[in-house]
Amino acid sequence: MRKLLIFLVVLILLVVGVDIGGRAFAESKAGEAIATQTGTVAPSVHIHGFSFLAQALPGHYQNITLTSQDVAAGPITGIAATIELYDVDLPLGDALNGTASNLRAAQVRLHGEIPTSRISAAMTQTGVTITAGPGGAIRVGATVSVAGQQIPVTADLVASFSSGALHLDAKGLTAAGISLPSIAGLNIADLARNLSLALPLRDLPFTVQAATLTASGTNLVLTAIANDVRIAAKT
Repeated sequence: MRKLLIFLVVLILLVVGVDIGGRAFAESKAGEAIATQTGTVAPSVHIHGFSFLAQALPGHYQNITLTSQDVAAGPITGIAATIELYDVDLPLGDALNGTASNLRAAQVRLHGEIPTSRISAAMTQTGVTITAGPGGAIRVGATVSVAGQQIPVTADLVASFSSGALHLDAKGLTAAGISLPSIAGLNIADLARNLSLALPLRDLPFTVQAATLTASGTNLVLTAIANDVRIAAKT
């Protein structure tokens, strides 16, 4: 009985060791494969769930997390992002060979954080400041010259997603507390355009189906989702 117990303990330790080692190997290979497939820096990969082997053999994983510091959204690059993949299919042979061409996920959710200063720097209008309003609203402010006078202008950036891009449109402009367009000598259309920005999301490794941007402290939080995803090769 004592020898049997020792054998079982050793067997369990071996299985756990193989499971842990296999998980680490697969995570490393997956990161390299995704980098090769998308032409980006290799993300960190974490495969969730107890018993990696039980998931790897059939090639189906409940949840895989990718983290990267190199996500791009149009003119904004180097975004720190976490990408959650759910109900993932990746054949064991592909995992061992380090290829992601057959990787598919039922759902993908991206969470990225962008410093407000990087959004304002990408705008046509100079001297733009971005702050967080109630409920995650994005407030934008700038100083414009009207008839030789410097007037502070504020607006809300309203996010909407269409045609593969996240559009940030300046709405509800006010100048010195006066609702625009009530100030002569100020081109409201040009000002609104200069305070707006489009962030194409085509550089992501999957086709986005919905996205939004909200303010949180000194960052803007980018969220994007997609269903029935296949990791796309960079074109």
